[in-house]
Amino acid sequence: MMVKNSKKIQEYLNFVKSQKEVGFMIAKNKQELKEFKKELNSTSFIKSNNISQLGENLKTLGKNYLVLEGDDLKSVYDFLIQYPTGQIEIFNKQSMKSEIIIPDYIKNTTVFLVTKKYLSKIKEEGYDLLSYAGLTYQS
Repeated sequence: MMVKNSKKIQEYLNFVKSQKEVGFMIAKNKQELKEFKKELNSTSFIKSNNISQLGENLKTLGKNYLVLEGDDLKSVYDFLIQYPTGQIEIFNKQSMKSEIIIPDYIKNTTVFLVTKKYLSKIKEEGYDLLSYAGLTYQS
């Protein structure tokens, strides 16, 4: 099955590449979110399960994404506001230590995926993530 907006998504991913902000892809619903994930996976994006793993994946200098769904919103928010500064402090829960990650904007691309419904819930909890987001895609 081909993703229905594949060409538009590819254009977005070309624009979001090497940005100093985290890109956002906002899905209408869970089905569209699934389609976004499929498209990212087919274009060599690496899925992170949480902010700690995203920090580790940033060290590999590639394309990374995180699906926002039940995450530690404080960590997501902190990551998002620190990303453009060139230095991100992430608390690694496995090693129980704080780590400093320095993103290479030329070789890294980071995208957050979220549904409209969950994004509204996040905003209700006091985290206005879109204020700190980079280029945003919404079908």
